[in-house]
Amino acid sequence: MESSIYANMDAAMRDFFKAYEDVSQNKDVMQLSRTTTPDCSRHIYPVTFTESIGKPADWHMSNEEYHGFLALNLPKISNIRYKISETCIDITQRKGSARVVLNTTETSGEHAMEQVWFFDFTDDGAKMKVVGEFLDTVKAASNRKDMPE
Repeated sequence: MESSIYANMDAAMRDFFKAYEDVSQNKDVMQLSRTTTPDCSRHIYPVTFTESIGKPADWHMSNEEYHGFLALNLPKISNIRYKISETCIDITQRKGSARVVLNTTETSGEHAMEQVWFFDFTDDGAKMKVVGEFLDTVKAASNRKDMPE
């Protein structure tokens, strides 16, 4: 059973990043929820960054709010690619993490940003209940005008 939970968690993490690539091609932001629960909460870290854009320390977005945020930015994005550098999966705690490099092609050119993502999974490991995105704050600060209100 542990091997199937590990496999579910690994597959969900990989598909999570693949969903962004798919969205950049088909512009269907609903694909971003294919590996998350309907009540998933999405958090952006570090807290000092979210506070710098006027958000409280415990600020987070629902799937729908996150879809809206990305939909606003999709017109200027023609390609999203994630390269997974490393992952860590804890089947006992049902938690996972991934260090990745995000590469985008936008109207303003090519961009790359390192990120670390943290995930809390359902008991079977197939879906994410909580998603945390730890940003490269230097790169993210240049995009802060695009953050949701």
